This record gives sequence, C-alpha cells and structure tokens, in this order.
Amino acid sequence: MFNDEYRHTSLIATLRKVSSLGEALTRRDACARTFDDLFTLEAPRDPETWATVTALPVPAWQLDEEALGNGLSGLGKSMGHGIIEHARELGLELPSPLDDPAAEPTPSDIVEVFRQVAWHYFPLLAPDERPAGHPESRSTPV
Repeated sequence: MFNDEYRHTSLIATLRKVSSLGEALTRRDACARTFDDLFTLEAPRDPETWATVTALPVPAWQLDEEALGNGLSGLGKSMGHGIIEHARELGLELPSPLDDPAAEPTPSDIVEVFRQVAWHYFPLLAPDERPAGHPESRSTPV
C-alpha cells in the first residue's frame, strides 16, 4: 500500500531522475517526491497475476437543497436580486414567494432562479421533466 503524497510534479521529477534529464525545471519539481521507489521489480509482473478489481456501485446522487442554500456565498446572495430581475425580463417562471418584487429572496429562491436562467441559456442542461406548466418543459429527451 502506498500512502505517500505525490504531486503532478512527481512525474517530472521521476522522469528527470531515471532518464538523467538534468536540472529541475522549477523549485516545485526540484523538491517533488519521485515514483522510482515504487518501480522496484527487475521485470514487469505478468498481467495474469494482477488482482481483479470489482467496482462498487455508487448510489444515485441527490441534491441536498438545504445544504445548497446554506452554501450560497455572499457574492451569490448579492447577485441574486440582479439575476431575479433578469429572469423577470426573460419572462421566466419565478418561485411563488417572488411574485412580490419587494420580497426578500431566500437562498433556495435564488438557487432556483439561477437554475431557470441557466436552463434558458443552456436548455440541454435542463432536466428532461420540469414542473407542469413550466414554459420550457419538454416531454421527450433531446
């Protein structure tokens, strides 16, 4: 098992060392750990002896709306009002709490409007099924 830290520059450092390519290109590759201690066999191992690796299933990803709303940065919150106004100008359907232009949007409202605007400009990124009545809903995948 290998637990040492390696970096992208480890490849450069390794190639320099095993091929005698000369001085380091940068300070980063000068101090990078090399891979040469990992390649210690005299001859390559027969592929028939390699371990069989079986991938484990990955559960379906689900968006955590609360975590997303809590993670909205100050910049995202500040931009929210402008994005919401732009969505109104585009005629996009806004979350019902934003029917009142004076309403203060929640992070979840802002994220939903960001999505609507993104789907307007990049419709192929939108989910195949959108809420009923959405002006850009489509019944068949693109």
